[in-house]
Amino acid sequence: MKYGFGIDVGGTSVKLALFGLEGNIVEKWSIPTRTEDGGKHVLPDIAASVLECLEKKEISRQDVIGIGGIILNGRIIGGFHGAGGEIGHMVMTEDETEPCGCGNYGCAEQHCSANGTVRLAKRLIANREISWSINVTCN
Repeated sequence: MKYGFGIDVGGTSVKLALFGLEGNIVEKWSIPTRTEDGGKHVLPDIAASVLECLEKKEISRQDVIGIGGIILNGRIIGGFHGAGGEIGHMVMTEDETEPCGCGNYGCAEQHCSANGTVRLAKRLIANREISWSINVTCN
């Protein structure tokens, strides 16, 4: 049987999934995104996690047909600096004052991720742009 891996690198965690050839998820898991030392641990951690999965599932490396990535006509679309499928770091706003985990400002990740949504809500509450109240009813 042939397999592929899907990998999503986020600011706090890397989500990984092993897929069968038909697109079915065989296994999914996540590991922390270690951003210390300029992120130099991220790729080795991903590689180690993929190899650990292969060993656990007793899958040969020769049975892995791809790790991605956007694939078009059988080829990986790398894009500029290898970020062809990385829409999370496209700049959405130019007035952002806090840096993204990647070091840039105004990335989609800063607005659309779970952490980004919480950060923006806290900012709005702190600036009193929105109010926060909880109504609890006990029966």
